[in-house]
Amino acid sequence: MYEIKSSQRFIFALFMWHKTIAAGKGFLTRLGDFIRRKHYNETVVTSILTWIPYIVGSVVTALVAILYAKIFDYINHLSHLVKDNISWLFRMDSPISFLLFSSLGTTLL
Repeated sequence: MYEIKSSQRFIFALFMWHKTIAAGKGFLTRLGDFIRRKHYNETVVTSILTWIPYIVGSVVTALVAILYAKIFDYINHLSHLVKDNISWLFRMDSPISFLLFSSLGTTLL
């Protein structure tokens, strides 16, 4: 069976990101042309086209916040399971996390 390497995934992700940006630019261009054909005021068209990236950014921010909250809730649930079922591991959680993340911090700097 053919296995996909991480470099191939990265190249594919870049390709898809490029396609997404191109589609977004095309959509904004078509939207601007549509609004201009309706003979709206030019300042209204400019305002609408200026607002769209901020609206999209706020939606993406909201989705990331929701995802973060769900991950936090899952970790909290997992912590309760460890505390109830393997209490000795719960006491070792803080020292293990400290050692793990302090070593990661020194290797990343």
